Amino acid sequence: NTYYYPHTTDIFKIIPVGHCFEEIQFLDDGNIILPGFNTNYVTGRWQLDNSKLIVDSINEFKNLFEGSFAIEFINDQLILTSDNSILYCHKEKS
Repeated sequence: NTYYYPHTTDIFKIIPVGHCFEEIQFLDDGNIILPGFNTNYVTGRWQLDNSKLIVDSINEFKNLFEGSFAIEFINDQLILTSDNSILYCHKEKS
């Protein structure tokens, strides 16, 4: 297994959101903003289809972020699993 730890270099990421410096934003218009890896943020499109998260039109890191993801919630953690990746997302602490 290979583990990747995101580090987005965009200027708006300098101020953390809650306790975490990285986030995934699911926008109402179907756009998605994902963290980068020593790069700017990554953009694409998202939709729900039969209880799966479909992510496509990704501008970078297609092998990690593009595909059909199973959605699972365990406690305060969202786990998105595709054929290529597992994304572990933690709920923002307020």
